[in-house]
Amino acid sequence: MPFLVVPGTKPGFLHAPLASICPAGAAGSSDPTGDEWPMFRGQLNHTGVATTTPVNATGITWSSRIGDGGDSSPAVALGRVYVGSSDSNVYCFNATTGTLEWNYTTGGYVDSSPAIAGGLVYVGSWDNKTYCLNATTGTRVWVYTTSSIVQSSPAVEDGRVYVGSWDNKTYCLNATTGVQVWNYTTHGGVTSSPAVNGGFVYVGSYDDNVYCLNATTGKRVWNYVTIGGVHSSPAVAGGRIYVGGGYPDKWMYCLNATSGTKIWIYPTNGYIDSSPAVAGGLVYVGSNDGKVYCLNATTGQQVWSYSAKNNIGVGVESSPAIASGFAYVGTGDGMISCLNATTGALVWNAFGASFDSSPAIEGGHVYMVGGASVYCLPMIYHAPPLPPGINPVIIVMSIICVTAIAIIVGLYASRYDARRQRNLPSNDAIRKADDLRSS
Repeated sequence: MPFLVVPGTKPGFLHAPLASICPAGAAGSSDPTGDEWPMFRGQLNHTGVATTTPVNATGITWSSRIGDGGDSSPAVALGRVYVGSSDSNVYCFNATTGTLEWNYTTGGYVDSSPAIAGGLVYVGSWDNKTYCLNATTGTRVWVYTTSSIVQSSPAVEDGRVYVGSWDNKTYCLNATTGVQVWNYTTHGGVTSSPAVNGGFVYVGSYDDNVYCLNATTGKRVWNYVTIGGVHSSPAVAGGRIYVGGGYPDKWMYCLNATSGTKIWIYPTNGYIDSSPAVAGGLVYVGSNDGKVYCLNATTGQQVWSYSAKNNIGVGVESSPAIASGFAYVGTGDGMISCLNATTGALVWNAFGASFDSSPAIEGGHVYMVGGASVYCLPMIYHAPPLPPGINPVIIVMSIICVTAIAIIVGLYASRYDARRQRNLPSNDAIRKADDLRSS
């Protein structure tokens, strides 16, 4: 489905620079200039920031099918886009044209986001495995098997791969051979993507904890107890850890990176699966209350919040990406928004599919998975002109009406099914009836 800019919005640039940005070309990136997005959240410290010059253009640059879609977020490196899909494949596309270069079939759903380092691709799968593939050809180099699903997105530094699993463990693997170096066991599944900084690994667990581990030995340095399971991936900036609390938690946490002590917490009105971005002294994060929040990184005070008009009741699980004074984020109701990173004002809003994955930014473009496709859009996006006689307001209202009708039909269907279920005979009654028929 084609994208459409919501009427009344105007693309524009924010000329005030963002200070203290850590580019994607931090340690572990294959690109020394920083204009790449080689892993989930862009770089090892997971701050979700890119350094690039925005492209200003009309219409999407390209879109390509990826089977059944999913929640995997793209990685962009070596002139290619890498992404997983719920059809059990890892896909590689040409970043300029969107042409499929190769795909590799795993044994399960792939919503882990690939990490690219040293000419290799690292990614997890629901078949309990972490794969290492050749980034150019897609041929398998090695595979490591855990005892449960691998949803966590790998991070790669200094010849080591760090990744979590639903078997309650965080693993450190040799990046060349796949041999285990160490593992650390928590009391819950680990879907959070490890952030690596200063010789430490920071990761969340569904045992309601955020952990700091020694990157060399895997020994626990500290842990901080939250209210709910932590799916959000920590971001490390300025000696602090920023991470969201998952269900039933509703808090955004700021912790001391050295000691794990709480510096501040901020309450939203929904649990936080989104991973925070940190840039220019600000923290950006989505919440399942349907809002994107911008907080002061030092004090935790709210600077602004954004809630799209079509977003009511729909959570924001996508993790914001920051570049050139803009914040990009997707929502589950089929929206991708570009916001002024300082004020939260809407720059442009495009829609066409469900956006639960997180944006990647490279070469002045935004890459994102929506529905069963991966999209490449210019950072400054203009909708193509509509044919004469077509009113864009009517199109938007029609989409809203169709969505509302679908929701109403779904509610009635669920109520009918509930009533039908209440009238069904019990298992004991069914067995008695079977006995009578056989006697």
